[in-house]
Amino acid sequence: MSANATSTFLCSREFVPGMVARKWGRVVNVASIAGLEGAKYVSHYSASKHAVIGFTRSVALEVAGTGVTVNAVCPAYVETPMTEITIAEVESRKGLARDEALAAVLATTGQARLIAPGEVAKLVLELCGEEASKVNGRSIVMNPGAESTTSEVVNPKSLGTPRGFNHGVLAPRKGRLLFVAGQPGWENEAKGTPPDFPQQFARALDKVLTVVTAADGKPTDVMRMTCFVTDLAAYRASLKSLAEAWRARFGKHYPAMALVEVRGLVDRGAMVEIEATAVVTGRVEG
Repeated sequence: MSANATSTFLCSREFVPGMVARKWGRVVNVASIAGLEGAKYVSHYSASKHAVIGFTRSVALEVAGTGVTVNAVCPAYVETPMTEITIAEVESRKGLARDEALAAVLATTGQARLIAPGEVAKLVLELCGEEASKVNGRSIVMNPGAESTTSEVVNPKSLGTPRGFNHGVLAPRKGRLLFVAGQPGWENEAKGTPPDFPQQFARALDKVLTVVTAADGKPTDVMRMTCFVTDLAAYRASLKSLAEAWRARFGKHYPAMALVEVRGLVDRGAMVEIEATAVVTGRVEG
């Protein structure tokens, strides 16, 4: 508890106020998948890592909108001396050879291999970058090869090459299906004059991603979108600007999409409304 939980609190107490004052900062706490699920023989360790994740989420809410982000990485077994101790204990307790003990340890998390320390460092650096400014309060699972946290694209050869991203997506066993309600590009209570179509499209995308992020998801978890537009001509005339707005938020990730022209939307001044479906795989707790 002292090494994992208290130290996290003390470091945040010292550094976060200065980050908030500068209006920029990144906090990345090292948790564990043991902080999301229980595990045999490590109840003390699991409790400390649960504390780290709870603390991360709470501080993230406190600093939201200040330019500071607070996230946690949750690796499975990493190639470290601590893991070697675990493997040695399994060898001794069950009378197994080292390779057999390693396989038994990896089987508890569904890992295909141990995680290299450099992989954890790489993810931490990514979360410290400017491009991660919208990622806040996330508990990011690192579990290479675990089928339960990977969505599978389904493209039957008999249907030929899909026009878009896929013909279908098979949700992971422990993934959570998230339906994002229609998010308008302009709201009734919004002040000012409704912006043009490209700005409303970007605004609606941001609102969709806000919902996905709140569910511990990421942009690439979005598997389907439906765009309702009141002016199809305005949509077509703005394709270049829309593509730029899309790439800024989703990169090269293109889910299945549908475009529907409607006579009007509930929110006055709204020219576009977007609803989405996501398979959230960034968090594995029940």
